Amino acid sequence: MIKIRLTRLGRKKRPYYRMVVLDVRSRRNGAALDMLGFYDPVRKQLKLDVDKANAWVAKGAQLSDTAKRLLGLCEGKSNEIIALPKAEAKGQHAPAPVKPKAAAVVEEEAPVVKADDAEATPEADAEAAPVAEEATA
Repeated sequence: MIKIRLTRLGRKKRPYYRMVVLDVRSRRNGAALDMLGFYDPVRKQLKLDVDKANAWVAKGAQLSDTAKRLLGLCEGKSNEIIALPKAEAKGQHAPAPVKPKAAAVVEEEAPVVKADDAEATPEADAEAAPVAEEATA
């Protein structure tokens, strides 16, 4: 089986990865069938040949989880160096957007009926009737 995965390069604590196509039985840094691009988590850069990767997938190559995530970030941008956002470069999900605090909701107050209003209007009676029906239900 053929697999698309990352092979590690770089020095200690300064990783640098190449996305390669290799046989599943070979070592992580073994002989690759094809090189598709690179991923630099320190500088947060990514460059992949998306067309080549899609051709290998069409031939039956399986993507590792990381390769699938990185390939998804490059959709429509073949052979371009992409600057990744900080959260994506670390392999984490992007933080959820912070919602602004809701302003205190001011309820509209019902008009105050004064005792001097001896005459009740038909509009006031019509508004009070549904409230009475809801209270009994």
